[in-house]
Amino acid sequence: MTFGEELILLVIDKVIIAGIAFYLWHLYQKKQYREKEEVEKRRGLEEQIKQLSRDKFEIELNEKMTLLEQQLERFYWPLSLCMKNDDAVWQRVPSLYEDGTQLPTEAGSSVEKEFLLPNHEKAVKVIEDNFHLIGGNEFLIQELLKYIRHVAVFKSLRLSGAELNPIDVDEPFPQGLGKLIEEETLKKREELEVLRKQRWRINT
Repeated sequence: MTFGEELILLVIDKVIIAGIAFYLWHLYQKKQYREKEEVEKRRGLEEQIKQLSRDKFEIELNEKMTLLEQQLERFYWPLSLCMKNDDAVWQRVPSLYEDGTQLPTEAGSSVEKEFLLPNHEKAVKVIEDNFHLIGGNEFLIQELLKYIRHVAVFKSLRLSGAELNPIDVDEPFPQGLGKLIEEETLKKREELEVLRKQRWRINT
């Protein structure tokens, strides 16, 4: 083999080796690119999952807040006001209470007819219209049902002209109902405040 032929073979070997090296480098670069793409894709999917989780949490948070706001605005606050109005007046009516601080009998009867009974009717309407907003408090539900029966008997007695009171026919006003409503109102307000703070944190 002549020197020229050896030189040609050497050049060919170098070219082949360079070609193989370039091909291997190309495969390596392609592999690196695919791995980088996979990493970026995985990160993108993970971020989407995190965002979906945040969105789901915020939706659930808003739903809970909406329910609490409706419970307070349409049920607990109006009913609490009715109970407070009732407490402020009923002890002044001679036919219902006797401790020496009552209004004259005629005035007491007028207050009973013009204020107490309409106030009771308003409270009952709040309960009936928004019964679905009470929640799962079974004890409160039972106390409210007792109150509705008390009011129905109270109205019936007065319409019939009877001087009896609901307690005389075993339908007394459920003791502690006003306090129970206040406790539930406070609990709902506190729950709403906690949820508002949570929403503020996820939006900042």
